[in-house]
Amino acid sequence: MLLSLVLLLIVTLGGMALSHIFHKDTTLSLRIAVGNVVGTAVFGTVGFVLALVLGDLTTAVSLTALAVAGVPAVLLTREPFRSAARAEWKRAEGAMHGVSGRKLLRFSFYLLFALLFIFFF
Repeated sequence: MLLSLVLLLIVTLGGMALSHIFHKDTTLSLRIAVGNVVGTAVFGTVGFVLALVLGDLTTAVSLTALAVAGVPAVLLTREPFRSAARAEWKRAEGAMHGVSGRKLLRFSFYLLFALLFIFFF
């Protein structure tokens, strides 16, 4: 389970980096959600094509697909992407200040579905 979460984190970071290219200004929660979907789609597509071409789904195919899906995370080391990520983090921190019932309910909603999707998928 821990290995799956690490792999999902790598894929999500790669997708988050790619989302900076086509979706400039957004919230951190949306960036994470989009990053997960894009990264997982890239991982699955590359893995499928490689397995189709090579004729077998091996560990090497899976690791190659993971590398292709995770390599865009290197973009986050470049200054424009890093400053955008910092700005999104600051906005997310600001949104968490002053906890109210509405904010707690919204956070609980997203947490519930995140846990549901993690255990389901």
